[in-house]
Amino acid sequence: MRGSKQGLETRIRQNHCPSLLDIDGDSCHHIHNSAKVFAASFSNHLEKLFSDLHTDHQWATDQLAYLREICQFMSIPYSAPKRFVHHRWLSAYDVAISTQRLLPAYKVLYYGFMDKEDKALYKDPLKQLFADYNVSEKAQIQVRYFHEDLRKKGMTQLGKDRKKRVIRKVWHEATITELQLSVYTGVLPILKEYVMVFQGSQTLVHTLHDKQLQVFLNFLACFVKSEHLNLMPKTLATLEIDINKLLPLREMYVGREADRFRAAHPQHPVSTSNCVQ
Repeated sequence: MRGSKQGLETRIRQNHCPSLLDIDGDSCHHIHNSAKVFAASFSNHLEKLFSDLHTDHQWATDQLAYLREICQFMSIPYSAPKRFVHHRWLSAYDVAISTQRLLPAYKVLYYGFMDKEDKALYKDPLKQLFADYNVSEKAQIQVRYFHEDLRKKGMTQLGKDRKKRVIRKVWHEATITELQLSVYTGVLPILKEYVMVFQGSQTLVHTLHDKQLQVFLNFLACFVKSEHLNLMPKTLATLEIDINKLLPLREMYVGREADRFRAAHPQHPVSTSNCVQ
């Protein structure tokens, strides 16, 4: 789909059809913008976390090295925190994948930056995290050394505030963060697949309508009752979605981690609500 804008396409656009679609520029951007509108419903909770994590490790070589070792102790594949780029297509999905994988390691690392009251509050959850990931006593001693060493280092007020925000999201608001990561990694791949198809160099304009219809239906099927989707494309384009057309919250597809949460907490509002508020 990509290439220089010259020759036949340019002449057609200038002389005959000024509304000619730029598949790479228009269609994929529309999908990216759809993802941004979808993510806006979550008040950029994750996007701000992504940026804080990347900035907090960007120039902190010691902290990055300790994160790597914590990942080794927990048998978690390591990667440096990825940069979230607002204008890059589906960047939120790409960063969410790595953040979801590294979240237990982030919890262990940032426990060391807590104040005494929070450390006392989350001492048992940290022990449980070590047990869940089979972290040895020797490794736990090493982690305590990491915490002590990092606490000794000077921090600017901006750095302190950033770490407080990360602690709040990976510990105090862990359920919110984990559920939203599940939504991003469960639902956004539907849009990512479309972008990947039309990012290539192969000419696929003849499949555009079918692919757009497919991604539209696949995305809505996560949230809308199936009987309202068995319609002709023209009718679907004008479909008005009201609360009666939505699936109950317990039936919406919001990723595997959220499904596990609902199964483990059947009395939680996420599991018991019949509709979106």
